[in-house]
Order: sequence, then structure tokens, then C-alpha cells
Amino acid sequence: MTRRQAELLSFIKEFIESNKRPPNYAEIAKAMGLSSLASVHKHVYGLKAQGRISVDPNKKYGIQLISEPATTGRFEFEGPHHLWDKQLNCYWVREKERE
Repeated sequence: MTRRQAELLSFIKEFIESNKRPPNYAEIAKAMGLSSLASVHKHVYGLKAQGRISVDPNKKYGIQLISEPATTGRFEFEGPHHLWDKQLNCYWVREKERE
């Protein structure tokens, strides 16, 4: 998982918790500072390929989280803004949104 994919996954989780629905591509692009929906698509489908989310392309809000044990894969979630990277033995911290 890339740093951007980890940020995206964290954003999707936070968005669902706050809004009780998944974000659409435009909302993801705005929050992640991406100017292209193609970039959003690339990151979303990267997470899908890893089995972290599922995507229904026929729905506007078709992103669904797939739960997994916290001890699998390279990263462990340590809260909404922190990921423990088991390969590098360090934390990744999500930057605050720019105003």
C-alpha cells in the first residue's frame, strides 16, 4: 500500500463515520487535493486490488470497506490519523487538511 492509498483509506473510514455514507469520487478528489478523477480512480482501484475496499461502479456511493484483522499486511491502523508501517518500523501520520 502506498502512502497515498493509506491516506485515502483513512479518509474513506473517517468520511463514512462522519457522514454515514461513503464518499464519491469528487469528494475524494477535493479532500485529497487531486485535480483529476482519473487519479482518484487509480488509488481507489489500487485499494480494491488489495482487498481493502469493494467498489460497485453502478452506484454513485459504491465504495464499501472490507474489514480485516489489524495484524495483516504492511500497515496497522493506530487511530484515524496514524498508521504503523511494519516494514519501515515507523508511523505515517496524515497531514491536516490545507485551508
